[in-house]
Amino acid sequence: MHNAIDITTRLASLLDAADHDQAAQLLAPDCVYDFRGSAMQGRDTIMASYDAAHADAVNTFDEVGYDSAVRPDPEDGSSAIIRYGDILTKNGVTHRHECEQRITIDRERGQVTRIQHIDLPGERDKLNAFLVSVGLPARPKLN
Repeated sequence: MHNAIDITTRLASLLDAADHDQAAQLLAPDCVYDFRGSAMQGRDTIMASYDAAHADAVNTFDEVGYDSAVRPDPEDGSSAIIRYGDILTKNGVTHRHECEQRITIDRERGQVTRIQHIDLPGERDKLNAFLVSVGLPARPKLN
């Protein structure tokens, strides 16, 4: 029986290192990623979205770093929560943007079966203020 904290901590560490090839091995082939009202399905599709987000960050900012922490999901023993910190620097100004993801695993197989993105209150506004302050366009408002 696999532990949600162990699998989620490994996934977070690999994503922080932008090691998407190894991170993909932790996702079930039919994993579902719920992101802002839409769902992506399949390991390759999900990892392509992580690749694209990382490439966008690297191409947009002068420096990009990732720092995450994992905690148990109090509602479900087969899930854990990753709190991501994206550390973004542009024109000498650094901003830390945070969001969370609920990671659900199949405890028998030890693979991630669902990822649920969670936007944290106020984070989008802080990110947009940072972007504008360094001469970049703000991101569109979320519905």
